Parts: sequence; structure tokens; C-alpha cells
Amino acid sequence: MNEAAKTSQPSQKLPVFKIVAETYRSFFHNLRYLPQAALVPALLSVPLFWAHWNLHLQAVVDPTRVVESVALLFASYLAYLVIFVLFCVSWYRLILLGPATARPPALPFPRRRHWRAFGYILLTLLLYLVATVIGVLALGSPANFETANTEGAESITTSLLQALWGLGAVAFTAYIALRISFVFPAASVDEDYALRDSWRHTKGHTLRLFAVIFLVSLPSFLVLVEFSVTTNPAFEIPAGGTAAMDPAQLATEIENFFLFRAPIGNLLGLCSWAILIGAVAIAFKSVTGWYPGAANDPADV
Repeated sequence: MNEAAKTSQPSQKLPVFKIVAETYRSFFHNLRYLPQAALVPALLSVPLFWAHWNLHLQAVVDPTRVVESVALLFASYLAYLVIFVLFCVSWYRLILLGPATARPPALPFPRRRHWRAFGYILLTLLLYLVATVIGVLALGSPANFETANTEGAESITTSLLQALWGLGAVAFTAYIALRISFVFPAASVDEDYALRDSWRHTKGHTLRLFAVIFLVSLPSFLVLVEFSVTTNPAFEIPAGGTAAMDPAQLATEIENFFLFRAPIGNLLGLCSWAILIGAVAIAFKSVTGWYPGAANDPADV
């Protein structure tokens, strides 16, 4: 990496509103490349949506195979994560290197940069999982609370503490994700940049970086919420649970979700991630002083 990015903590604070404005300017400037960057990931997602539909339906229709279905679902989510990384790396490279050098490839293949980004995402998810499991073990232990049938004030206290721990786990994971966020743009352009480098460069910028992420994510988040609310299935789960539902109705609702809501939601989500990626990439350049001349051979796209 160039010396500008290897220097100690810059004194200038992250210009929040300038980065937000530049993020949206960059997004609309590169919007014409979004279909090309998203085409292969979207096409590869289609069989996964079908797999999700069948696995969910199988888990509902045959409860004895729930463990098997959950295991297969977990594997399919990992596969989707790899597909997601293909898009993220392509968009990071587009923002950092420009379309002349890093126009999204028509057929992206996983390279070392993709597996590095995939590993960093798994690390973040693992930290969240560990924090959540610790909370479940602590709050669910008999030494701390009564049984699950506890009623009254103790039940309210338990629920409140569980909710607070859940928020704490999210906050903890978000903080770690912000502190290591610069490894994603760096890995996408094949820079020799470690977790400790991101931790050092984001020191003193965490709140401002959070403000950037919040401001650029809020509009697309509201769009996704509106889409989710307006397309929410118009049926109620009976008192007996899904087992008491008409199988044909249940299959129809699951099919509508995975063949209509999920694909459209996925496309809207990719737009949201493109904006978020742009914000992180621009913040990375602003804080570290990185410039495109430090990247590897542009032919390796």
C-alpha cells in the first residue's frame, strides 16, 4: 500500500456531509454499471431462491426433517454470501479504480480478493453469533432467572434484559464492523492491508463513520421497509401454528415470497449495498489517503 495510507492517524476529521454527498454523486454517476455488476449475482440467486422455497416448505410439511432442512438452508446462505461478495468486490473496484480500469466483469470469478472479503464477513458474523450465544447462555441460565414459564415482574425483567442484551450484541458487532470496515475496499483492490491497519485508521473516526453509514443507508432502508410492508402476505397464522394452515395456501404464500418478494427485495437490496459500499470506499480514501496508482495491475480485473 502507498505510504499515504501507511501513515499514522490523520488529524483531519472525517467530513461526514461531504462524503454523503459524494457517495450519492458517485452512485448516480455509476448507476449505468449496476445491471452489469448485479446480473450474474442475481441470476445465480434464482436457484437459491428455489432451494429456499423448497427447504422451507419441506420443514413445514415434514417436521421430522427440520434439522436436515436447517443444515441445507445454512449451506445455501453461505452460497448466497459468496454470490453477494462477487457483487460487493466488483462495486468496490468500480468506485475506487473507476470504470476505465475496473468496469464490472460480465462473468466474475472468485479470486483471492473475493475469498479475503468473504473471510472478513464471516469473522463479523461469528463475532455477532458469539455475542448472541453468550447472552442466551447468561440470560437463560437457572442461576439468573426462573423457568420460561415465569410470570409477572420477573418475566418482564427477563424479557427486558434479553432485549437489552440483543441490542448490546448488535451494537458490539456494529462497532467492530465499523472499525474493520476498511479491509473490504482494501481487499477488493488487492492491497496489503490488515485488520490492524483498519483498526488504526478508523480510530477517532468511528462516530463520524457511523453517521455517514446511517445517513446514506436511511433512505434505502425506508424504501425496503415500505416494500416489505406493502407486499407482506395478507394471511394470519392460526392458533395452532403453520401446522393448522391449509397446505395449499401455505405453499402459495411461500412461493409468492421466494419467487416475487425475495427477488425484487434482493434487487432493491443490491442498490442499497451499492450506496453503502460507495460510502465506505470514499471514507477509506479520505482517511487513509489511498489513491488508484497504488493498486495492482489493472489488467487483473
